[in-house]
Amino acid sequence: MNLEAQLLQIIEEHQQQLKEQQKQLEQALQLIQTQNRTIDELEKYNNELVKHCNQLREQSNELINIIKQLQNPKLSADLLKNLENSLKQRLESHLKQLVTDLNIENQAETIIENILPNLVQAVIEIKLKPLTERVIEKMSSVEQYQQNLAGLIQQVSSRL
Repeated sequence: MNLEAQLLQIIEEHQQQLKEQQKQLEQALQLIQTQNRTIDELEKYNNELVKHCNQLREQSNELINIIKQLQNPKLSADLLKNLENSLKQRLESHLKQLVTDLNIENQAETIIENILPNLVQAVIEIKLKPLTERVIEKMSSVEQYQQNLAGLIQQVSSRL
């Protein structure tokens, strides 16, 4: 009977360990899914930045070509200077508008507000895992000690 109880206890402990492992795997999966969502959002944001950067390069190249064409010696220096200043102002204005449209700070805040709590929770869970395992091991050893003590008490009682 005692052997059956020990086997039953071992089976229950094994089942508990399997449940803990499954829980840890589910937590890891959630962390991976959160990280994948973060990566996807960052990739979208990066693609948007690349697109805007390419647009700026194209416009800059067009303006440079216009300036080169205007540098024809036939045009007066004053006209050329006025055109150059006008083009610079237009380019700066357009660049400011593109940067404003990006709204980088709000997008970064949104990403941080949505992702940071999950990442903090995941890190805490990872840090607590070894401590939890040690507590479980200590509890298991206390249970074994109690069982052994109960057995010894029975033996002493039966001898008395």
